[in-house]
Amino acid sequence: MSQKRELIPTTIRTEFGEVLDDPEFYRSMGAAMDHTYVAGYSDMRRERDVAIAKAMRSRLMDRDPESGAQVLGAPDFHNVPTLPVRLQWARTSRVISGQPDNTKEVEYGSQKYRFVAKEDLGKPWFKSLPAGAAWQADGSLKKGDTTLVVCDAKDAARNAASNAEPISPDAPALMEPSRFRGML
Repeated sequence: MSQKRELIPTTIRTEFGEVLDDPEFYRSMGAAMDHTYVAGYSDMRRERDVAIAKAMRSRLMDRDPESGAQVLGAPDFHNVPTLPVRLQWARTSRVISGQPDNTKEVEYGSQKYRFVAKEDLGKPWFKSLPAGAAWQADGSLKKGDTTLVVCDAKDAARNAASNAEPISPDAPALMEPSRFRGML
């Protein structure tokens, strides 16, 4: 049996010095670093990402039935929260020319997204107006050349499942939406 080695403390090194690698360092990145940040939803999404990372790190150890060797088991996603909705900033103009273009709004509409409405303000996933965003006369919320759209979890799961690529033509069951329940 090999002797265990001591863990070496690590830090993030930048040209300005060292930054401790702890969760608080990343928590400060919210609205200040993310121009798509929406108070509530972005926080829920981050908590979910952290829970997925924890599940992946703490995989249960299994034993290989043939060799008896320990192998990594499947991650346990039971404690990973499901998001209640999916928010998306939909571009409303062409990138190069700046000409109006509602292609993305139509695309998201066909996937059962709707404009975020003033009535949504105050819900757990939409706690406050994003910095720089403004309500338009048509009731939509714009920020720059994007409009904020939302769909519920059921439709978001269906969209994710339909956008996923099959692993093989022989595995259509892997693409069933029920397989994604609780994971999206």
